[in-house]
Amino acid sequence: MTIPVLRPPPEWAQNPAAMAAFQTATGQLIPDPASYQQWWQQASEREQMTAVGVRRWQTVRDLLQKEPIPRKPEWADFIDPEGRLLPIETLQAETPQERAERLQQVRRMLAERERLFLHAASQGFVGPGPTGGRRSGPTGQPPSAGGPSGKPPSGGSTGQPPFGGGQSGGRPPIGPPPGPPSGQRPDWHLLQQLDLGPPKDVEIICLDKKLVIATGEELFGKSLSDEELTRLAGAVDGADLLVRLEESGLHLETRRKDVRIVRWVGRDDKDRLKVEFFRIDVLEGKRKGLATRSLTRCVHQAALLGVEYAEAQATRSSDEGGYYYLARCGFNAPLPKEWLEIYQAELRQLRMKPKFLADLMQSPQGRDLWRLHGQTIRCKMNLQPFSPDLDQLRNYLQERAKEGRPMAEERQEPQKPYDPDEIVGYDSAVLGWITRADEEAWDRVWEKRQITEEERRGWEEFFADWHPGSRKKTLPPRVEALRQQLEKEGKLGEITRTRLP
Repeated sequence: MTIPVLRPPPEWAQNPAAMAAFQTATGQLIPDPASYQQWWQQASEREQMTAVGVRRWQTVRDLLQKEPIPRKPEWADFIDPEGRLLPIETLQAETPQERAERLQQVRRMLAERERLFLHAASQGFVGPGPTGGRRSGPTGQPPSAGGPSGKPPSGGSTGQPPFGGGQSGGRPPIGPPPGPPSGQRPDWHLLQQLDLGPPKDVEIICLDKKLVIATGEELFGKSLSDEELTRLAGAVDGADLLVRLEESGLHLETRRKDVRIVRWVGRDDKDRLKVEFFRIDVLEGKRKGLATRSLTRCVHQAALLGVEYAEAQATRSSDEGGYYYLARCGFNAPLPKEWLEIYQAELRQLRMKPKFLADLMQSPQGRDLWRLHGQTIRCKMNLQPFSPDLDQLRNYLQERAKEGRPMAEERQEPQKPYDPDEIVGYDSAVLGWITRADEEAWDRVWEKRQITEEERRGWEEFFADWHPGSRKKTLPPRVEALRQQLEKEGKLGEITRTRLP
């Protein structure tokens, strides 16, 4: 395929401010951040060799096979922090430590390229979507200014163009919005708005890393990077992330002071990918939005990886309020028949005939009824393309942004002491206090949502064959064979530590 590059429209050619946003510091064009990396992930080895050169590809492959944990070549292995292809001699002369340091610099560069691309896109520039299919290859050399980030540009809300105009007065974007990169979700421009960035300064403590890598490849068709693991875990800044094999999936546990977040990702009894939320203990994170930040980071990465749904045991107890918090966040479930029978008088008085948890969340009266009388319930969130559940989270983040209450940790304002008048309900030691500001933000989100009959029919299908808590028990044959080999060699139980800066 031809690697797409943003090109300024003619009427902006004389606009220095626009061109400054469109170009890098060295005056070079900003490439589409998804083009190279997205293509690389889908290309065959022959196509990859054609792109970077056979000898260069073979050199990197051989070097990576000598590492303690062998892996396949990635796009980032071939370029320097300026995005230029490295000479074979330079690649051969690198020590493993130098290679690791370069990869960190390259990944930071890719993240910066994404920032520049999004900034340019916000000015109204729309780059052409990728052309060609999996069997085509990139033409020409990669831009010397740098490669892609592997993430699509963000966009507007449902029903709106993904890029706003570059002038005041609502100037429309130039040209039609680009389609999704090859192999990417059709709602990528919406999903990207959930990206809160990766956590920083995380130590990844991996038990049997070879098994973890092999399991990730079986689940997602690719090796998970350290950053993807931390995002999928919903990890937070400065935490330790414990990763290990559990049944046929991955156990991801984040720990930091009074924070403990446990996730499991794997396949259910119908062979569908899911992520399970076991617990979110965030005593340290009260009033900081830490629980919602962790949840958002997890479901965003899970959706990018093709996970179909998130599942949780939303508990109600003297110190747990997940039953209410998760319902506010967009988790849904059929209401238990016994609960509907117990509160049929109250529902009749409210003129409500709810079947699902989301039915109650639509009205202030329904929310109050569930907050006061709700119970522990197994629920799930749809992570498939154009999911209304993901819309809920995105709209909530937008409401917080309007109020100057961003979710990203580095953008949090210093926390003031708790104001008792601001607290409206205890949302548990697990999930922290719900403040009046949060309640009002969620109220606005739910009031804007109009649940259609088509959506209700979708719920019926979504929950029809769901077996809560089900897991595929057996390991894939390749992973089981590797486990037996490691056991025979006495290498089971090895611990590997890496740090994500």
